[in-house]
Amino acid sequence: MSSATGSVFEKNSSFAKQRAKSGVLTVQLVGPTIGTREAPIVSEEVGAAIDSLKGGLKAVVLDLSDVTFMSSVGLGACINIRNRADAAKATAVLYGLAPDMKKLFKLMKLDRLYKVADSPEALKKITG
Repeated sequence: MSSATGSVFEKNSSFAKQRAKSGVLTVQLVGPTIGTREAPIVSEEVGAAIDSLKGGLKAVVLDLSDVTFMSSVGLGACINIRNRADAAKATAVLYGLAPDMKKLFKLMKLDRLYKVADSPEALKKITG
């Protein structure tokens, strides 16, 4: 299901729930695993959403609340999403990282590519 009425955009698929409102695209990945099968689809879908919202996009929030495992292909998708957000001049934000996922992103130094929000309050502060 997708809709684009006013400033709201919604699209849901098997692997991601996307919602854009007031210049913030929130992408909630459907876990628990983002691997070889899921990552390319998520990357393509989110990239298309970023492209369609370009110009009015101020932040892309990658919500990993439901993700407990991510393969190297999944990490690559996260890098691609961040690069697409950057190209659209939008801030890339990670939200909802479980402790193990947080360690993985820090170990791979991917936390440096994103602003990290550890709470709803921190997320609101980053995204406005």
